[in-house]
Amino acid sequence: MIFLDTAEYSRRPWKGQRYEDGSNRPGGRLLIVGESHYHRCRPDCTTQTHANLTVNTIQDVVDGDFRHAFFTKVAGLFQQSKDVSGFWKEVAFYNFLQELFEGPRRPVSKEMRLNCENQALFFEILHSLKPDHVLVLGKANWGALPSRPNPKEPVVCKESRLKLELPGGLHEDDVIAYWYPTGGSSWALIGAIQHPSSFGFSARRLCGWIERFRNYPSTPTESY
Repeated sequence: MIFLDTAEYSRRPWKGQRYEDGSNRPGGRLLIVGESHYHRCRPDCTTQTHANLTVNTIQDVVDGDFRHAFFTKVAGLFQQSKDVSGFWKEVAFYNFLQELFEGPRRPVSKEMRLNCENQALFFEILHSLKPDHVLVLGKANWGALPSRPNPKEPVVCKESRLKLELPGGLHEDDVIAYWYPTGGSSWALIGAIQHPSSFGFSARRLCGWIERFRNYPSTPTESY
């Protein structure tokens, strides 16, 4: 397992051992943004236990010691094979909400989604991992993404022409993917799909859009 060494995180992001080799794969480095952690504390839980929840969980998936439909469904979006372990070795992952929930499908307040620390962490992750493409899971997650590092700074993202595959009514700003700066002259294209745990999710239906997303320029361009 690999930890980011640039900062201490309340929930450390996963960085697969082959993530940095992204330039050799279609779409480059890929960061996946989930929604939340859930964990029932035990008497022996420590701050380190909580900090390493994401990393340890995905390491268990990679090692074959843990199976969960979520990780299988996400891997299925990008490949025809069943090599779930191999997929998670090539990507990075973190959950947008840093709060801990006791179980899945717990209600999430608007205040949690707009928490300034969660929003600031999003930009910190982008600058630390420098992905080329970022896939956000879930409509609610997508709607909470910040467009600026803090309220006093100007909007930093730029519109693309790539339309998203999100069901239901959407605000006019939520129907297309955006480019975000990741530090220096680097950018990442950020898009979203339906959350894998939601009703009606189909990896097969989304595979075509995922392929287009991965092949779409990760740097702002007027030709798309």
